Amino acid sequence: MGASFFDNFSLSSNVLPELSFGLVKTQRIKFSINGDAKRLFSFGFRADKFSIGGLLGFEFFLEMDLEKESHQISGKIQSAQLTKVQNFQSLILNDASVYGKIIDKSWDFRLKGDATLNKASVGYFVEVKQSEGKVDYIATLDGGKQGITAKDIAGRDVPGFDQLKLDKVTVTNDNLVADLEFAKVKGEIAAFHPGGFDKAVLAVSLEKLGFGDLVPLPQATPLDGVSVDKLTMMVVPDGKTLKPSDEAIPQVISDNIGKVLSDLSKSEPGRDTKPIDAGITMMAELDIKGAGGVETLMASAGVGETILPIAGTMSSHLFDVKADPKLKLKGVSLSMALPKVSIPGLPSSIKITKPVFNISDIVPPSISKLDLPALPEVGPYTTIGLDLAMKALGKTHQFDALMLIGKDISNKMVVDLVGRAVDPNGFFDFKGLQATTLDLASVYIDKSWDFRLKGDATLNKA
Repeated sequence: MGASFFDNFSLSSNVLPELSFGLVKTQRIKFSINGDAKRLFSFGFRADKFSIGGLLGFEFFLEMDLEKESHQISGKIQSAQLTKVQNFQSLILNDASVYGKIIDKSWDFRLKGDATLNKASVGYFVEVKQSEGKVDYIATLDGGKQGITAKDIAGRDVPGFDQLKLDKVTVTNDNLVADLEFAKVKGEIAAFHPGGFDKAVLAVSLEKLGFGDLVPLPQATPLDGVSVDKLTMMVVPDGKTLKPSDEAIPQVISDNIGKVLSDLSKSEPGRDTKPIDAGITMMAELDIKGAGGVETLMASAGVGETILPIAGTMSSHLFDVKADPKLKLKGVSLSMALPKVSIPGLPSSIKITKPVFNISDIVPPSISKLDLPALPEVGPYTTIGLDLAMKALGKTHQFDALMLIGKDISNKMVVDLVGRAVDPNGFFDFKGLQATTLDLASVYIDKSWDFRLKGDATLNKA
């Protein structure tokens, strides 16, 4: 009989004026006492409507546990109100349940519900915090058993993104940030929408990994031992370009790419303002210290720096761990304009300008027709391109020259200086002897250069 009495017991007060509980404000609130077979009595406040921050809700209830001094707030908010929580274009938050409890004598409020991220169904909870009079909403997404992938936040097909699992996915305004692991290295991915973009730009940041973790390398390659530090990979949607100074880029990403592009622009003015093209663009620092091949290439050019800023395009299959190695190499083109080169022992008749360090998937067109037995069979090809001018018999011969790492007949690593003169005419002053081709054929081996030329000629038109 006693339990039945408490079950049916209900007592409420008259309507009270506005009351506040931290960020929550209520109007026309009633105090109520209700019976419960297990707890006997429950005490609380109820209101039809309430607000939390700038959000309007309904079915407010403050449940008070006087014995444990534990009080909890609950309520509901419709999805139309939740557009104020975040504006990440491809995320739609459905109706939220509001939960509030006292932690360390202060109210802690969270919203919880289901959402759609592009075409993926996810759960969410939102922390509601106030600092210096400003209310911030930080949404954390949960993909359940299936998880959340980079494809889910990209909203488009990027090879390998469906294999890239994300953790701790949070959304603040139009910025989404998550943890990831790539090539067994932990990093972070950010997604954001610049003005006029219906698809998100993604930025993958990793602190340090080997170059071979990004691009498949043949055995005994010049890039062995090269590490890639402080790298950011920007994934820009098809048909779009992104200015490095775009205000939509999160500050941390902007700082990272700004440092690399600023360093590159010291020897290539304008590199820091050049738009980032569609596809995957990498900006990073190469650490070549102890990497025999690239370090030898730089030494042959008189470049002593071992930390080199570099930027350029990567394969569209970069993130696809199942892709054929040829696909993962296709489209790689990284470069850095070198501030200067000082080739040891270079004859005074030769002048060099515009040196550019390159890592590419294809043989540079300027040497594709030359006979180069030391050229590796497959890329990536590691080179320094330069303009070379050589004076001979009062005439200046111009070459599109290239320094590249290869191997000699004994399989020893060497640096070749190769190239073909634009116009070989006038190289000889012997009457009847006419050069038809004039090629550079110089070799750097054992820390010294052997400068040579070779070519074809006609003698009295024979």
